[in-house]
Amino acid sequence: MSTFSPQYHRSRFDNVEDVESYVPGGFYPVRLGDIFHDRYKIIHKLGFGGFSTVWLALDQREHRHVALKIVRADASSNCSELAILQRLQAIPTPHPGRQHVASLFDHFTIDGPNRTHRCLVSDVAGPSVTTLNDFPGKGAGSQRLRADLTAKLAKQAAEALDFLTSTNEWSEDEIYQRFGVPQKDPILTITGSEPGQSAPRYLVESAGLIDPQFLTEDILLLDFGQSFPSDTPPPAEEVGIPFSYCAPEVIFDSKVNKYSEIWALGCIIFELRAGQQLFASWSGGQDEILRQMIQTFGRLPDPWWAAWYKRADFFDDDGKPNKDWSGGIQKAVECPIDDLIADIGLEDDENDIPREAEAMLEASFKKVPEEEAVQLKDLLESIFKWVPGDRASLGEILNHPWFTTIYETW
Repeated sequence: MSTFSPQYHRSRFDNVEDVESYVPGGFYPVRLGDIFHDRYKIIHKLGFGGFSTVWLALDQREHRHVALKIVRADASSNCSELAILQRLQAIPTPHPGRQHVASLFDHFTIDGPNRTHRCLVSDVAGPSVTTLNDFPGKGAGSQRLRADLTAKLAKQAAEALDFLTSTNEWSEDEIYQRFGVPQKDPILTITGSEPGQSAPRYLVESAGLIDPQFLTEDILLLDFGQSFPSDTPPPAEEVGIPFSYCAPEVIFDSKVNKYSEIWALGCIIFELRAGQQLFASWSGGQDEILRQMIQTFGRLPDPWWAAWYKRADFFDDDGKPNKDWSGGIQKAVECPIDDLIADIGLEDDENDIPREAEAMLEASFKKVPEEEAVQLKDLLESIFKWVPGDRASLGEILNHPWFTTIYETW
């Protein structure tokens, strides 16, 4: 049996890629200041994933900043994201959702010590929806964006999803003002020898949260690395949807389609309005997500209910939380969606919101107005149906009165 022996010491940074992935077939060893394709100069690191690192780069030809994604060598020969972006780019449409989907500016390959890598050049975007939950932070006094901004972003997300289914140059000082000065951590081998050509001389910590004064009030749908055409889905084990956004049919039947996308959109709408995920798992496991689903929407239909072998740990045969607590700890409680909406704002801190964030954030302890709460409950209940075909369509979601009620009551 083969064993794994680490080559490098762990980085002192948490928000960096796995240094052990700098091997043949793995990541390209990028250095700040590198120039790719004779035009893209690396300025900072935006982020990373299991299959790529993403960098803020200056396009020296067009004098604009772009996001440069460099795909792992072993994932570059069959880069589905390139095919998806090219397919979207070729659609001639005035659809309002098009402007909220990332554009592919350029693509090319580079050779390096870890073999050949696919590179994708696209728009620079701000923080993700999940990252925004931590952007104000509890210490800032609020976890939520303004109510009207929530509706705007939620509608843009729906428009972008509907579309999928149907130039400025900054100085270096301005870059660092927006993204912070790049923080580097030298790579040290376990043996004390030099890292070699496969690894860079240092890791760069991903850029921190951008200063809110530089954010626009618009979304951008991006990162299609795990995407696929709806008519040619990959094997179930290759579908990389986080459990927090998985519809029950994805978990039990490995079915990913337009209906499961509607479920995920509902999760995003709640997350935008509440400032926290509807279904969250600290361990990343599906049992924790299923427990929360049932707490909110009741018993799963058969055969899913029978297929969930851990159901008896939390619920009785009717899907009600067990009354007998193991060790005095209640493992499940009923949390209907209207209660979750009513709880929005209750756990805010008393600290003042930072002045630079005030424009985008809702005041601390502000509850959802009653009229809006009624509409939001109606919208979410129309989305979170156990039977996939019973869920609201994108057209029905976009025309739902919640999107107008929220402006009238805010």
